[in-house]
This record gives sequence, C-alpha cells and structure tokens, in this order.
Amino acid sequence: MLGGRVTAERCAQIGLVNRVVDDEPDRENVDREAFKLAAELAAGPHFSLRMTKRMLQQELDMDLDAAIEAEAQAQAICMQHPDFREADQARVGKRKPLWK
Repeated sequence: MLGGRVTAERCAQIGLVNRVVDDEPDRENVDREAFKLAAELAAGPHFSLRMTKRMLQQELDMDLDAAIEAEAQAQAICMQHPDFREADQARVGKRKPLWK
C-alpha cells in the first residue's frame, strides 16, 4: 500500500506467489517452470479449479458477508460433484485421483 518493493523471496515467504524461479543465466528456465505449473494445474480437478476461478472473479464486487455465503454455496456444489468422492477414495486408496 505504501508502494515499496517486495522481493521475490519475500513474496514466496508470505504466500503471495507459488514459486520463485531464477531466470539467470537461462531465461528458458522460467518457461520450463511455467509449463510444469500449467501441467500440474491441468492434471488437477477441473471442476473445482473452474469454480475457484469463477468465485474469485465474482467476489471482487461482493462485500464480505456475500462472499462468505457465495463460498459456502460453491463448496456445497463442489461436494456434489463426482470429483469430491473420487478425491476421498483416492486418498483412502493411496492412489492418484482420476478426475471426471
């Protein structure tokens, strides 16, 4: 809020970013890491990731009470999706989930 710079390391420390990638001496390292992250997301639960993106966008214009209610509704919807049961079965079976 004061306009001060925040280092990449500090951003990682406080959870503002998922990871910090060194771009020296090879800028392609950044691209490799970006593709790894994209693949990790693509292998995740599509429905809940889509819901998360939708909620982040919608909640920009909501007050706190409305956002909390919207989150509760979104969670209830996600819990009805087959991926919710699959996540639990995969955890119990100690295997990777097979998303729908």
